[in-house]
Amino acid sequence: MEGIIKTDIQSAPGADPAPPKRFMIARADLRLAGANPLAVSVVALVALSLLFVWYPEIDLTVSSWFYFPDDGFELRRNGIFRGMRIIGRLLPVAVAMTAIGLLVAALFSSRSGGFGRPSRSVFLLTTLALGPGLVVNAILKNNWGRARPRETLGFGGDWPFSPAWLDVDHCVGNCSFVSGEAAAAFWLVALTFVVPAAQRGRTLVLTLIFAIIVSLNRVIYGAHYLSDIVIAWAIVFLVLAALSRLLLGDTQAAIIDLWFERLRGLTRPAQIRRSTG
Repeated sequence: MEGIIKTDIQSAPGADPAPPKRFMIARADLRLAGANPLAVSVVALVALSLLFVWYPEIDLTVSSWFYFPDDGFELRRNGIFRGMRIIGRLLPVAVAMTAIGLLVAALFSSRSGGFGRPSRSVFLLTTLALGPGLVVNAILKNNWGRARPRETLGFGGDWPFSPAWLDVDHCVGNCSFVSGEAAAAFWLVALTFVVPAAQRGRTLVLTLIFAIIVSLNRVIYGAHYLSDIVIAWAIVFLVLAALSRLLLGDTQAAIIDLWFERLRGLTRPAQIRRSTG
């Protein structure tokens, strides 16, 4: 009987075929991420912050792996690591410029489906401005005066070590807490929210690998502690989760796209005058 029931279910007309095994993990991940990413991001930020506040020696231990008493953070002079930093700074800029270009194109052409929808570009640029831009660079880096590892006692500097989130005055501006470049690299995970569903798993893996490589490079440089990196990631993740609910829901995205359609209507008379002039 059990075998008959299984056969009938599998052969019933209209029944969904079993998904290929290579997609099972990706679908499971998407279900977990879709449960409540905002709650997950809040828990991650709180948990990581508490970890480094309670165990600040983690920062000192990890940075010590790349510090040499005679040469300091010597690996930052290595051409490979220097090249990695250049790529890490240029790629987020390239993605942002592409998003701006798509928005401008949307004002003059209606052929902007999928990734080219205005709501997708608005999401990318808004998360970049609020996450790496406002919260990380404008608020935290310029107001939490944490000295960088290479400026700290024990790593060739003159300032005492301070744990994550401790408000001190060991730095005037562009300080260690948190990492702006790590935040910008992790921001590329935002692409996972705007690419077609079939490409999300691959996009997530590639952007996470890129963020890890670029971010840990900052630790190797002696420019940031590990807590500066992972807390920056958590902050950007929180911004992505919050704004995905505000900007990428079906209703919200349709409203944004409609705004640009109306703006495109305002540009048409000028286009017509130029074509007939």
